[in-house]
Amino acid sequence: MFTEVWIWEYARPGCSAQEMEVYYHPGLRYWLIPGTSLEPYEEMVRWYMLKPDGEVLEAYSDAEYRASNLLASYRYDTTTYSSFNAGWQKGTDRQFVGDSLLWSRTFTATEYVMPTVKTPEHKQIYLADTWVNLAPLYAFNSIDLPCKLPIAFPHGFPSNMVVVKGRTTPVYGDVSYNLKHVGFTQYYVNLHDYRRVR
Repeated sequence: MFTEVWIWEYARPGCSAQEMEVYYHPGLRYWLIPGTSLEPYEEMVRWYMLKPDGEVLEAYSDAEYRASNLLASYRYDTTTYSSFNAGWQKGTDRQFVGDSLLWSRTFTATEYVMPTVKTPEHKQIYLADTWVNLAPLYAFNSIDLPCKLPIAFPHGFPSNMVVVKGRTTPVYGDVSYNLKHVGFTQYYVNLHDYRRVR
């Protein structure tokens, strides 16, 4: 059972804000991304489960063969970082996220900036220390899959830090995002209900 839900709010210029939900299983250290949190939305994809050993399970159905509850397996790069890559510079701004009165985890995030060489622009993100390894989420968009997270998280910082706020330009355009809520939930998946086909 996945007992934590992590919700990022994201928006593109001129569009209303949307939410991306992912679930976490603290005991197994698994992440689960429901199909509704991916782009483009694929009706046949139920979820992706990311394991810390680099395996990704895809739960899906196949309308052509009238089959449901199928599992496919993929791999992702399990590289983690224990320190910052050259370029990230710690800023002075801080932001507080979460509300303990709403049964939400709370974070104090620190600004980090990476100046660009050829333009006056820079990357700016807010990071907070956390108790989990977020490397599987950060690596998800690099997997050769038809669906991607709407947020392309940056790389090059410790894997136990959560990106609380940032702005990115992934495949689907300019996206600004912030971590809205980390709370307790119950999301149940029984792998025995699925048949592995690849």
